[in-house]
Amino acid sequence: MDPFSITVGVVGLIGTSSKIITSLKDVADSAKGIDGRLRVLISHVENFKAMLESTRATLDSSEIQRVFQATGYLASHWTNISACISDGEVLLANFASKLAKIDKSVSFLDSARKALRLKSSWEDVVAFQSQLSSCRETISVSLQVVVL
Repeated sequence: MDPFSITVGVVGLIGTSSKIITSLKDVADSAKGIDGRLRVLISHVENFKAMLESTRATLDSSEIQRVFQATGYLASHWTNISACISDGEVLLANFASKLAKIDKSVSFLDSARKALRLKSSWEDVVAFQSQLSSCRETISVSLQVVVL
């Protein structure tokens, strides 16, 4: 739960979020039938990435450095942030691998097959979206409490 590991985790999540956004846009381009739902998912991941970038800027500020050593209820918020970052790394890695399977190109009916793979995986996509929102909200709330 040291400041360096939290910052490194945030930076890693930003990079993975960027890759997922690019992959989602590629899938949306090739699976035209479901691009409306994908736009919503892309928006969720972009919001998560924006929150992470804001978190990184906050963590880099000199005022927050002294709060890293806090104890009591503030320490529990740092623990929550750290846990969400760890969970987020696993969540994004798992989703990136699922997305790679969905976006797999084939020579015959490529667009239709991608759309079908996405539709068959939609339950997993919705679960990812929900878990991502939960991580984003937990990090945001805990960081707000620590900063205030």
